[in-house]
Amino acid sequence: MDIEPAFNTGDIVKLKKNLKDTNLKTGDFGIVWAVYQYLSEKNNKVQEFDYEATFWDSRGNDMDSIFEESDAEKVLKIEDVPFSESIKELWLYLNQK
Repeated sequence: MDIEPAFNTGDIVKLKKNLKDTNLKTGDFGIVWAVYQYLSEKNNKVQEFDYEATFWDSRGNDMDSIFEESDAEKVLKIEDVPFSESIKELWLYLNQK
């Protein structure tokens, strides 16, 4: 049985640790926009996932970065995220909430 991704396109995530080779730090928030799956050559089953998101640092600078499941946690409430109102409205519109 294939494994399921921890995050999906449109999910909001919060970094649990600094991302190596980036300026992104623990606590930065992002919106996932790509999920990459890696298949086993033996049986063509999903082995693991990587994710790509646009993150915003504490100063409001944005950066796209690839990350692994262990790097982030899913944020369940948009109200808990320090995004600007326009970003929150865009996320709500894209997710029809």
